[in-house]
Amino acid sequence: MTKKCTVIIHADSLDPNPHIKTFDLPYQAEDYASDRVADAVQWRVDHSPYSISEEELDQMYEEEWQLVHFVEN
Repeated sequence: MTKKCTVIIHADSLDPNPHIKTFDLPYQAEDYASDRVADAVQWRVDHSPYSISEEELDQMYEEEWQLVHFVEN
């Protein structure tokens, strides 16, 4: 039997109500999390009044990935 994988994504480090979604296959969970992280970073870039350097972009991705957790069920 295959293990299911749950993705838990917090809006910020103090988020008491994270977004939780369960997938049948681990790669589906990884794809979903990657899409959500990319969307969050793109939103930050689009709404920034300043230009974003590659280093700052990498930092944004790192910060967003710290809010994502995977749990095997």
